[in-house]
Amino acid sequence: MTKRRLDTHAECLRDFSLSLQRELKENLRFWDQEDPDAARSRAAAFGLVVATLKKQLDQHSIPLVDVGLADYELPQLKHGHPAGP
Repeated sequence: MTKRRLDTHAECLRDFSLSLQRELKENLRFWDQEDPDAARSRAAAFGLVVATLKKQLDQHSIPLVDVGLADYELPQLKHGHPAGP
């Protein structure tokens, strides 16, 4: 693969990761306000997505810091329940 193509892939993965984080934050905030039970269910599903992404990054030896996931945790839900599986 060319350097430009590798850079494009890295940029795409980084942008996806940051977009996913924004989506999770906004989605969980909305559902926590509207329906806390649905928020907990969504948080569990999103937690699985993030865990799967982190696992794949690890399997491909891509550092989490390279895609903005080094210290990332799902947002805490307002109603006192942690997000995630």
